[in-house]
Amino acid sequence: MALTEQPSGLVDRNLFRDVMGRFASGVTVITTHAGGANHGTTASAVSSLSMDPPMVLTCLNKTSATQAAVCEAGVFAINILGADQGDIAFQFATKSGGAKFDGVDIATGRHDVPLIQQALAHIECRVAEMVTGGTHTVFLAEVESAAATEGAPLTYFRGKFGRFETELEEATYRELRGLVLRRELPMGAPLDVDGLAARLNSGRQRIFYALTKLSTDGLVARDAHTGYRINPLTVYASDQAYDARRTVEIGVPSRRCPRSVRPSSRRCASTWRRRSAPCSAAPRTSRRSSARTARSTSTRSVSPTTARSSSSTAASGSRRSRRDCSRAPTGRAR
Repeated sequence: MALTEQPSGLVDRNLFRDVMGRFASGVTVITTHAGGANHGTTASAVSSLSMDPPMVLTCLNKTSATQAAVCEAGVFAINILGADQGDIAFQFATKSGGAKFDGVDIATGRHDVPLIQQALAHIECRVAEMVTGGTHTVFLAEVESAAATEGAPLTYFRGKFGRFETELEEATYRELRGLVLRRELPMGAPLDVDGLAARLNSGRQRIFYALTKLSTDGLVARDAHTGYRINPLTVYASDQAYDARRTVEIGVPSRRCPRSVRPSSRRCASTWRRRSAPCSAAPRTSRRSSARTARSTSTRSVSPTTARSSSSTAASGSRRSRRDCSRAPTGRAR
């Protein structure tokens, strides 16, 4: 079937691409060696398939030179890229032939398959079965060798390379923030990133991530010449740090016009007058209440003590309403 034809009863091709672009995935480079040359291409359609035996699958476009090379060699490697290897992913996705490997550090694995140095992980595979699915070939492969290092992965989401904010980075931030707040780190002296990494059993990348967030909190400051330093932990600095975190977590609260200052803007003035209206009407309400109380007292048969108590309560309410209104701004209610 020609690529331009749209099968009946199936979702639109462009809509399908847009929807699937919202599925975040890792980024790999599939490499192999065939015909005396190295081949490779960027791929995100990679998945584990089985634990017993250990198997993976990957999908390559049938028009890809790397797909033809994997079919010929019967072996390939999956190079899982780290967060700082976006340039390598772009290079293997856009260039052709041997130019894909220009400037890339390569080691040789099993069956002369090239392995990308400093990748987050390497998985060396032997093809067990090939299945055709539309425009792609699905390779089902058994894993012969695997190795990995610590680090954050490169990700692919909606056509862009990026990175995850991992729980490990957040844990490092929380630990380092605790050290700063407990004053367990030297004040004024430049912070030793390598020493902090060893103390927290973390990587340099996570330490820099934590320091960046702490500088946003106002707890540390970055100097272009000496690096990061801890800000003096004063009451003001503590309040600023708390306010910064609160603003991030719950948003900036709305502010209301102060009642003690007459606002200049038309909107605030309207609001201010509406708030003043109940106060200006309060004395009349209180007088009516006092009159009703007095009439009720005079018509009912009550003891003198009860009558005096009712009159005193009504008078007190009237005086309190007048005092409240005397504090409110002057102005006609609408």
